[in-house]
This record gives sequence, C-alpha cells and structure tokens, in this order.
Amino acid sequence: MSDGDDGQRDEEMETLEAIFLPEQLTISTAAPYYFTIQLNLDAPPIDSDCGASGDTGGRLGGDCSAADGVVCTLTISLPLGYPVALPLEVTVDCPMITGKRGSELIPALHDAVPVDGEPKVWEMCEWLRGNAHLYFTAPRLQQPRSVLRAVAEPEPMRGGFMREWCSFVSLYEQSYCKGDTRFVVMTKLAQTRGLNITGMGIAGKPGGLVAEGEESDVVEFMRLMRTEFFETLNPRGRKLTTRLQDRWPLDVENERYDVAEITLRRHTDVYKAADRAAGKVKKQNEADRLALWESKDAAVVADWERKTARSMGLDEAQRLIEVGKPLQCDVVGVYDRCGPTESPPSREHIEKQRLFSDFTIFQGKEADLGNITGKQVKTYGDGCKEAGNLFRELGREDGFDAMFTFRFS
Repeated sequence: MSDGDDGQRDEEMETLEAIFLPEQLTISTAAPYYFTIQLNLDAPPIDSDCGASGDTGGRLGGDCSAADGVVCTLTISLPLGYPVALPLEVTVDCPMITGKRGSELIPALHDAVPVDGEPKVWEMCEWLRGNAHLYFTAPRLQQPRSVLRAVAEPEPMRGGFMREWCSFVSLYEQSYCKGDTRFVVMTKLAQTRGLNITGMGIAGKPGGLVAEGEESDVVEFMRLMRTEFFETLNPRGRKLTTRLQDRWPLDVENERYDVAEITLRRHTDVYKAADRAAGKVKKQNEADRLALWESKDAAVVADWERKTARSMGLDEAQRLIEVGKPLQCDVVGVYDRCGPTESPPSREHIEKQRLFSDFTIFQGKEADLGNITGKQVKTYGDGCKEAGNLFRELGREDGFDAMFTFRFS
C-alpha cells in the first residue's frame, strides 16, 4: 500500500461533511485539512462506576453524571501521509478535562485507535463519546440522575412537515458487518423506532433516499441513518448527502418573504430600471447585471403569483420585512403555522403532505452478474431510471434530479 495522499484526505473530509451538521464541523478556509468538531458526549451506562473508589481497570475516573450535556471541541489536522504513514493530529478542549488527566487523554485515544491505514476521525469521535467521562476532573453541580436526564432528553418540539432527498455513493443490500442487511436496517429505523417515516431507499450506484414525515421524526431518522446505519457501510463509503429539503409550511412562508423583498426592491428601483432606460448606467456589465437580477426576481414573483393566485401589495411587503423571516418573527399572526410564536400544523394536515404511504426499498430490476471476485454480485442498475419515472408521475422530478443529476453532470 502506498503512502496516503490528498485523495484519501479529501475522501475523509467529504465523509465528515456528510456525517456532521454545519454547526458541528468547521473547516479552515486557509487549510482544507484543518478543522474543528463540536462533539456531544454520551452519558455513561447507569451501572458504570465512572472512576469511583476502588478498581477502575487502570483507567482514570471522573464524575459519572457529568457526561450529560457536555460538549468537547476537537481540533484536528490530517497530515500529509495520513492515514497510512502518520496518525492524525488531534487536541481535545473540554471544560471537564483538565491538568494531568487532559494530558493522558490523547495518548489513550491514539492507543485505542491505532494507525492501520484506514480513516480514523469518526472512530476517534465514537471512542471519545463513550470514554471521555473517565478523564473528567472538574466537578459539576450535583443533581439526581433523573433530573439530569430530564434536562438532557426533553420532549421533542413538534414542527411542520419535512421531506429530505438524499444520495449515497452506492446503496446495495449486503452489510459491511454481521447482522441484518442494509435494506432491513434502514427499514427498521424508519418503522420500528417510534418514528412515522414514509418514503423509499433507492438501490444502485448512486443510491438514493427520500424520507418524509413530521419534522422532529425526520431529523431523528436522519441522525440514526448517519450513526446506526453507517455501521453497515465501509468506513470509506460512509457518505449520505442531503440534496434537497422540503419543509411545509415553512417553505411557503419563506417564499412569501422573498416576494416581499423583491416588492420593496421594485418600489425603490434597486435595479435602476429608469436609469438604464435613460442610458445613465454607463458600464455595460453593470447594466447587464442589473437587468439579469430584475429578470430573475420577476420570474420568482410570477411563479409565486401563479401558485397563490394573488399579488402582494406594498403594505404587506413592508410588514413582512419589518417583522423578519418566519423563523425569526416573534409577532403573532403574521405567518401561517411556522415560527417561534405560532402553533405547528396538526398531524392531520401533515399527513396530507405525504407522497408515500409507507417506507420501502426500491430495487428496480435486479440482475445477477454471476460470481465476481469470489462473491455473488447483483446489480440494481435499472432502479435509478425506474425511480425517475415514478417521481415524474408524482410531479416531483425536481427531487429526483436533486438526488441524481449531480452524478452525471
């Protein structure tokens, strides 16, 4: 095996971008392989001694209840030659880990996750989640465990309807590890974890995923997909990218706010239409830019008016700009069932937004390719095309294009 190169580092960065949310992963603009991760630590098992007096197996102890709600910042650099020749360079900044125990954490981390030529960032994160509490030194306000759990695990707030359109590098049935196949694992996550998820996985290379339901359910399902389902994938292929996200009624109200901004731009002639008509805009590039901007805005307004069968007046536009975007508005009665002051849609209304009645795996026409490299290999090459026909019939060709066009562009 040759020394690591930028290709391997690029693959790892793409995988991390697919796993972590933007607010968790911050990549340096000056150094593309230097980044930070905000890592939420797991609570230790209830029967864990967490370093209580007595034998701890040679591990350093700490406050057991303190693991709930602690966030550590990992600063990581992938050096040239990683992951074959060199370990990654990592520091851990955690308010609960200080002094001698902090200096002993990194060697323990490298011992637990040694260099073996495979990507290690996600494995290190998992180890830290489960073991960082053993190195805690700073005490926290002591509360009964039941109180801490009540704070850490509140009842999720209901939202509106959400649909996510995602793509895999590939999606095939056989799992990377022992146990259920990938198709079974995905279906169980959608149907047996208390989540009301409908949609489909689309087998093939590339693979696809459409998941829909109440917003809190979809958010949790996608978290499970990027954690538990990823265990069925080869570490080099753990990438699930959201290509398009529908949120109702938030998308409707965001469009309304966009039209309000355009209405005010028209009112104040930001496009300098009068000056352009009079030849006062001397630079042709500037005149072309303003004309293109005006044309694109006009298309947005025309599309909104077609869908809503109405136009927006200046007073309505000024009011919307005054109160701000839907998710920021703290004035009651401005937006429809979205934002911090409004009650979310009823479940009955959410159900009406679904495209699917259940969750399935769309495999297309399965073809047997025979025995290749000692394994019985099957292909789902027609699945993508057949799925495209299905979404065209559903009137959501835009979602299909978002999932798969990137692959062929």
